[in-house]
Amino acid sequence: MRISPLHLLCALLFSGGIHAQFSDDRVKNIPTEDDKKLNWGYFLGLNRYGFAIEYEATAASINQIVVAEQTGFQVGLIGEYRINNFTDLRLEPGLVISSRTLENLSDLPKAKSTYINLPLLLKVSAQRFANVKPYVVAGPSVSINLNSQEKTIPQVDVLPTKTLNYGYELGVGVDLYMPYFKFSPSIRGVFGQSNELASSLPGVQGIYTRGVFLMLTFE
Repeated sequence: MRISPLHLLCALLFSGGIHAQFSDDRVKNIPTEDDKKLNWGYFLGLNRYGFAIEYEATAASINQIVVAEQTGFQVGLIGEYRINNFTDLRLEPGLVISSRTLENLSDLPKAKSTYINLPLLLKVSAQRFANVKPYVVAGPSVSINLNSQEKTIPQVDVLPTKTLNYGYELGVGVDLYMPYFKFSPSIRGVFGQSNELASSLPGVQGIYTRGVFLMLTFE
């Protein structure tokens, strides 16, 4: 997937964390924010979803399928349980809307998907410096495709996809402590591990979601 601009964001996030090491004498906003055992919030953001395509062994001569990605969006809630000073367990149920097209097939099938996404994530943070705290987050996720064609008659211009899918998510971000709330921009990769193809596609054994989230959270 083409995620070069998001790589730049990742570098900016961590450069902010490094710069904050030299500013630890600043007044700390909401200094007891991380003392709470339970924490709540919400998120919104943009996404780019694609597919990793697994071809059949006998299909070496077919043209490689081109996946045209479109920008989608997501919104959801956050529930966080504090394990210790550096580790939190997070549940982030959300609504994810995405669209992909297989361009070089004759009928140009589209996968317009609306997912209920349910990731359970472990967030591991660095030491807080002033009002900045970098972190990494990872964990398994389950998604329910509300636009699935698994139990319907496939349409020629719609890619038949399954209802239930699973995978994992991995990301980096930074907590920014504002005077009254915590704001956290982050970038996250989505790696589907289940085959989403609900019916046969010539020469294709399976398709697996690959995606990137650009997320803004408010806690």
